[in-house]
Amino acid sequence: MLRRSYGILYRRIPTYNGIFTKLPNMLIYPLKNNYLHNMNNFSHYSTLPSIDTNTPTEYYFELQNTFKNTSMSPKIKAKRLKVLLIHLINSLPNGEFPHKNLPFINSVINFIDQTPNPLDSFNSNEILLMLNSVLGAMTLTDVRYIDFFPRFYNALRNTNDYLNDESIRLQLFEIFINYILLSTNRDNVIKVINAFINEEIENHNNININEKVVEILIEAFSNEIKPDTATIILLMEIIQNLNNEKISNNLISLFFKAADEEISESFEDNLVNERLIKFINLMEQKKITNPFDSYVEILYFATKNNYNDVSNQLLEKLGKLTNQFTNDNYSKLIQNDILYALLSSSLKFQKSLYAQNLINILKSIDESQYVEYDWMSLIQYESYNLNENESPLELVKKFNEKLLSLDKDYEFADTDSYNLILESLIWSKKSFKFIEKFRKNFQDEFNVPIDSKSIALIINYLISINSNDSIEIAGNYFMKFKDNVDWENDYEGIYMITLFNLVANIWKHPKLDWSFKLEIYENVKRYEYLFNKDSIYLMMKSAIDQNEGVFAIKILLDQIPELKKDQPKLNVSKYQKIFDCIYDYLTTKSLDNELNKRVYKYLTDYFQIPYDYYPYFVKMFIDNNDPQMALIVFANMKKQSKELKLPPPNEEFYVYLLKSFSKFKDEDAIFKLHLAIKMDLSINLDIKLLNSLMEAYSSLDDPFKTRDVFNLSFSLPKEIGTNNESAYWMLKSLKFATLDHVNDFYNNLSTYEILPDSNLFAEYLIANCYFEQFRTAFDKLIIAEENGDHHLINEYVLKTLHNNCLHDGVRNELKEYCMEKFPVQWENLVKSGQLENNKLDYPDLLANPYDKPHIDVKLISDK
Repeated sequence: MLRRSYGILYRRIPTYNGIFTKLPNMLIYPLKNNYLHNMNNFSHYSTLPSIDTNTPTEYYFELQNTFKNTSMSPKIKAKRLKVLLIHLINSLPNGEFPHKNLPFINSVINFIDQTPNPLDSFNSNEILLMLNSVLGAMTLTDVRYIDFFPRFYNALRNTNDYLNDESIRLQLFEIFINYILLSTNRDNVIKVINAFINEEIENHNNININEKVVEILIEAFSNEIKPDTATIILLMEIIQNLNNEKISNNLISLFFKAADEEISESFEDNLVNERLIKFINLMEQKKITNPFDSYVEILYFATKNNYNDVSNQLLEKLGKLTNQFTNDNYSKLIQNDILYALLSSSLKFQKSLYAQNLINILKSIDESQYVEYDWMSLIQYESYNLNENESPLELVKKFNEKLLSLDKDYEFADTDSYNLILESLIWSKKSFKFIEKFRKNFQDEFNVPIDSKSIALIINYLISINSNDSIEIAGNYFMKFKDNVDWENDYEGIYMITLFNLVANIWKHPKLDWSFKLEIYENVKRYEYLFNKDSIYLMMKSAIDQNEGVFAIKILLDQIPELKKDQPKLNVSKYQKIFDCIYDYLTTKSLDNELNKRVYKYLTDYFQIPYDYYPYFVKMFIDNNDPQMALIVFANMKKQSKELKLPPPNEEFYVYLLKSFSKFKDEDAIFKLHLAIKMDLSINLDIKLLNSLMEAYSSLDDPFKTRDVFNLSFSLPKEIGTNNESAYWMLKSLKFATLDHVNDFYNNLSTYEILPDSNLFAEYLIANCYFEQFRTAFDKLIIAEENGDHHLINEYVLKTLHNNCLHDGVRNELKEYCMEKFPVQWENLVKSGQLENNKLDYPDLLANPYDKPHIDVKLISDK
């Protein structure tokens, strides 16, 4: 039975066990004084009661009793606590407290140190002792309440001891870097490392600091603290000019350890692929004498994790390094497992010459000396080179006969063997018919089951063909074997990604029926794995492009993780394409307001929506005639601006909302918005905003509130106060009072230092028509023309009077008059179809000649 193969064998590099021989969690740079004193060393405490205890437990009980003692003076109590604490630390294994003691020890230290500067209570070495005593047991949770830690650190950095003694600086750096490594935010780690190195070089001319810093970090990561790829990359950059192979190898090992951890936490939300490429480049810059082993190790890792671009790149580098694997100096380095891995990669990436040369190395050895890996390499190579008129099963039988004749205790007759040969057939692009025949023959011959890898290999192959037929075959192939394979547990579920990719590709093909697409999706969903983000996006995008936006929303609701109680909302940046896809659909394509409302509420419940997305959501509800929802979104926007300390919505936004709410005549929304304006101290009550407010109240047929705002604007300095638009809205609202009010206001515009214009004149004529004074309105037009007030008459005025004059006789006279006096303007109106034949109803009384509502919104450019 051959061992399980993952396409390429992944040989894990041994984890680094530490450069320095030391007890766990102790410093690389130990304290100068170990404080293994007895009470006589503390002569200035001779007045205190003697202490005979010498075990950690006894010291700890004595410390507790003293701390609880209320009869001692605070000064004496603090001195005694300090003596006991130092004795206790020196009696502890490794000088470190267990985790359960940390809250109490924190309280004791804070009681001892109640001075402005901790150096008034402890000296430099004592501070280092305290810091190191709690570090080993601390967790991320403990960082929140071990409050003396940063205080002691900052105090010690300002001492002469720190300035003059390199060992103290290194001790403090090591303690502090271990402290902040407890955090999940590793950006601070990188900043601290860079700052410390710069300080040592610039202030202390310490040119050897780089190696010492890297040793400290390697030591930290070799214990309980998990390494991360970003920090390891930085350490590789730091030792760029150091020729220390041992450190380089340790960093390679730690990089793989960190990369494995980051991949296991999330197979998609990691930067391992990009950092792996950077890591290779750093290795090359170091000009390693013989990088062969390192390249092979990285190739194992990259291939195992399907980083094909990195694998291909490394294979090219190995090919150049070894003269396409013909260089005799490297032949002895290519051991059995290495040759197998290199050959598999060469076949996968169609490097036929590499594969041929590697097989030549293998064939230079007598078959009797072959081990498992050698036979695996050979059958994979020969399977790859089969013609479609030859039988892979016959090849397998031939190999098994050879193995039997050599008395080998293994043969090619299990699932792993099938997968091994299947990969070669796929890499050589054999036809699906040929491959499927091999599957059936192999299973019939050896009665072996297939696993998730077996199916995934064929599905991926069919997807790569990317035709409508091949994608449909892939879907049917999954359905055929879905109950025969343990997708969730085989290979730790790593082939679920194949099923996600399958569904996404099926959804992309418009010719496939939606019932088929949904059937495949529902069968993959039942495994209860959340789809990867790329597949979710592709499915949503495909559904929207095929006018099935409801299915896009279904995917969103199905595949976004549920939030647990008190769990923070999801960061949009981690779901950027998905969020942008649904945002674009809601704001530009969906016309179902109820659906939009429900989806928006879902988004606000689950996502931390970035500030710049809100304006389009407001506009969406305005465009869908839902001002109340627009107001809710606006309130969410204002709340976020306050929470994130961002600039609040400006005057332009209020203007947009007021103008928009006007067309709905929504009294409640307008009142709430006016109240918000009054309370928003950041808003400048300029005339543009006040005019919009008058427009809103005018739309409510409310001349009194319009007058209040008009008077407010008139109270402003002339250069920023009332203008012709202000008068327009006042005049427009007065027609809902009486015609006398209209006439008085229009005839006394000079009181407000305003001269009539065509917009005001048109609204004046509308008011007369509104009170059915059609003849009067017509006469006022004639008078204006006779008086030479031609600046008052334009196409807008003529159109307005015609459409609001509901009297047939007067309208006919108006037509004849306009054809005589304004022939060009009238002809333009006729040709453009702006003249209405309405006889019973007035045109839209909310219509006006001023700017329509507008705001800038975030658009999604999705290629």
